[in-house]
Amino acid sequence: LRDLTSTVAGLTRPVPRGPNGREDMRVWAVKSTALACENMMLAAKAKGFDSCPMEGNDPLVVGDIVGLKRSKWKRTWDIPMVISFGYASDRGVWGAQWRRERSKVVREI
Repeated sequence: LRDLTSTVAGLTRPVPRGPNGREDMRVWAVKSTALACENMMLAAKAKGFDSCPMEGNDPLVVGDIVGLKRSKWKRTWDIPMVISFGYASDRGVWGAQWRRERSKVVREI
């Protein structure tokens, strides 16, 4: 019914079309969390910290570290990423950096 209602209403104006259902809510939550992580990393940089987002972690092991119950994994919690914070080493291994010309990626209107 919700899909039908939003389809009909969407013929005349923009309407929210999701999230619909538990899995859509999970995807929405992971995306929102990733955006919040980005803001946290930018704020940390503004305060002089460096950070590194990481995925591919074992959610059960990370869950144990932060005190989440294994029995509720995938039903009530998930871990989209782990972020390390600290100070970059002056002796780090750095590759050459390059940037595209601004005029090739920005179009002012």
